[in-house]
Amino acid sequence: MTLADLLTTAAERWPDRGIATLGAGRLTFPELLDRATRIAGGLVADGVRPGDPVVLLTHRPDVFFPAFWGVVLAGGTAVPLADAQDASPLERRRLERVLELLGSPRVVRDDLPDGTPTQTPGEATPLVQFSSGSTRDPAGIVLEHRHLLANVAQMKARFPIHEHDLKLTWMPHYHDMGLIGCHLLPMGMEQLRMRLDQAMRDPLVWLKVASESGATLLSTTNFALARATRRLMKEPVDLSGVRHIFNGAEPIHPEVCRAFCRVSGLPESVHVPLYGLAEASVGVCAPDHGGLHTVEVDGRERVVIGPVLDGLDHRVVDGELQIRGPNVYERLWGREPHGLEWGPTGDVVVETEHGVAVGQPCDLLLSRAGRAEGGPGRGDVRQPHRKSFAL
Repeated sequence: MTLADLLTTAAERWPDRGIATLGAGRLTFPELLDRATRIAGGLVADGVRPGDPVVLLTHRPDVFFPAFWGVVLAGGTAVPLADAQDASPLERRRLERVLELLGSPRVVRDDLPDGTPTQTPGEATPLVQFSSGSTRDPAGIVLEHRHLLANVAQMKARFPIHEHDLKLTWMPHYHDMGLIGCHLLPMGMEQLRMRLDQAMRDPLVWLKVASESGATLLSTTNFALARATRRLMKEPVDLSGVRHIFNGAEPIHPEVCRAFCRVSGLPESVHVPLYGLAEASVGVCAPDHGGLHTVEVDGRERVVIGPVLDGLDHRVVDGELQIRGPNVYERLWGREPHGLEWGPTGDVVVETEHGVAVGQPCDLLLSRAGRAEGGPGRGDVRQPHRKSFAL
């Protein structure tokens, strides 16, 4: 099985469902597949061979997703990056370094190739996700078909979602949560996308779209939730149709989640906090139901994220969370496999007397990492269903 099977299965089983982009139309899954096969044909005709990197540089979801699947169906390696419209000066310099690292790759922008319909996905690497790089050399995390399919299966088994949901997100498609968590995971589910600039221009617009479209699942960040809450205080929006809000990609603050519920009228069970990283494809920890659960660490309240996904082992070494499993990457682009049995996350974890583990990004805890407590049996493998994490 390859990543392409997610799209072909969706086209066969749910031909009336698809993916829409605010202000840019909608493609059913069969239409998305047809468009992607023609893009694949154009790429092959232009000389793209199995495993060749193809940089996807567009801020438009309606362009990106046909292009992404076109690269996959051509057997190429998709490399999603933020284009100039979404990029900061630091990100532009990062883009230059990435293109140099990839060796002058084919770059696809808004003008998509077209050719004879082609489906030759093969076993070549389908995705390279660049992580960090704004303050150091960018690192291309190589994600094989097996990594991505394993993580999609892990998240499907854990997340409180079902095929009849309508998924809305503004999360960038070049971000691991925006691509894997908000597109590959809900393949077969009706999807609605917004451009990043549409959501950032007005912090309330994505909630208005949720209300008008009948979206049942939303994906966002703590920052966007806080901005929207301030606007909701002055301009209420009916969000009664929303079942869950998936919150990830940055530290989650419980006071922000509670304030949103007070203003929106939604129960705390709407919140589904997430923890992940590109090195694990995307998903690492998640609950199987909504709710806001917290613990106090060093006098500060932290949100409990949820147990590690099934199939992932984890341990705590010198305060740092480490993981291993079928979704964890094995090498960086241009380098040999790292050969590590355990993958470091860079996130400090503290196990409390309540039996839950609490962590936050390492760069916020560097000065405290030396005194982080690992709890009983630190360094031992933890069974995924017994531990929870908070950020």
